[in-house]
Amino acid sequence: MEQEYSTLFISCSKRGIYYANDASARYRCIYQCMKTRSEGKHADIIHMMDALKISLSNYDQVIIHRPRNSLRLSRFLRKAKKLNIHVSADYDDLLFRPDLAHESPTVLSGKESLHSARKQAESALKALRKFSSCRMSTAPLIEMARSVHPNCSYHLVHNMVPDSELPKEIVPAEERFKNKVIRYFPGTSHHSANFKVVENVLAEWLSEHPEAKLEVVGDIEINHDIFPDGQLMTHPFVPYTELPKLISTSWITIAPLEDNHFNNCKSGLKFWESAAFGVPVVATPNEDLKRFSESGLQLANSKSCWMLILDLLNKPSYYLDCSKKCKENTFQEFFPNSPITWKIIQCYPTFNRVKYNQIPATHTKLRKFKKLQRSPRSYFSDAIKKKLGREKANPEHYTKKID
Repeated sequence: MEQEYSTLFISCSKRGIYYANDASARYRCIYQCMKTRSEGKHADIIHMMDALKISLSNYDQVIIHRPRNSLRLSRFLRKAKKLNIHVSADYDDLLFRPDLAHESPTVLSGKESLHSARKQAESALKALRKFSSCRMSTAPLIEMARSVHPNCSYHLVHNMVPDSELPKEIVPAEERFKNKVIRYFPGTSHHSANFKVVENVLAEWLSEHPEAKLEVVGDIEINHDIFPDGQLMTHPFVPYTELPKLISTSWITIAPLEDNHFNNCKSGLKFWESAAFGVPVVATPNEDLKRFSESGLQLANSKSCWMLILDLLNKPSYYLDCSKKCKENTFQEFFPNSPITWKIIQCYPTFNRVKYNQIPATHTKLRKFKKLQRSPRSYFSDAIKKKLGREKANPEHYTKKID
């Protein structure tokens, strides 16, 4: 007998059918799908580009992650309405406020023009207003959405992770304490502005503690000149699946955030991703992170606070106590994983043979071509900014040799 399904999660990731590479799609689609199944219900996942190719008659509800305004979205909503299927939007970032586009990490880091960011936000806002029900990852995000779309029912659904993601082996706190490596995991190159919040503080603290090191994992702009020789390390971007190896051996991890509306709506997942390993986190406070203020999370909103907390964590007794507290209080963010994990409805059988970090070049070219069609001015403006950024980061490569 054919199995019946109740919930369909739809990803609108720009990575297309390779949405599993997208950390946001993992938390809001893949892990939410696994959570639904762990509750004894049925769920599937599909990308928006294929959503119109399947039968929806087996589903009671559909959840669309980060929808953008398009003819495909309008057609899908009409189809779902005819079948009397409940459809909700799902957002985990402040993507739908054109008036706040200047606070977007892509704009602040110089990776995207303000004009392009506003157009993207306008598209997300138009999409949001097509829904009468919406799920949000944080309470501040709900308030931001309600101010532009009050006639909607909002539901707070925190990010969660299956317990299959819990660390199998934990490096003893005493061992991490001896090897003092502070790590920062920006995730993408868009977080350069956030790192600037603590760049000078870390450089000053490291100069006073030559036994400690800082490692930045990812491609962000760093002022190497202010850091003591040999105490700053950089590591290339790694896929999500390889992060646990680096987190587990960290002394502490940091999560600095610039003070703006966009960052105040972010989820506190940076805390429990590290806390599961017993690794303390020092972070700039936002509303969602404050949920963990009694769970071992170290919140710092000024230079003096950062210096004080780093000094406290440098004391064995305080560090061991904080590490234990983090590990004991983080399990509320994990859910019991069902033996049946998650299922992708797909039209592309090659998906399972593609590793997370292997996105075809043709897909990247298609995204660039669509951007060129949508906004030629912002396309060339962003291309010039990226080239100038590469030249600044690696001037020797772009300097012509003169015989």
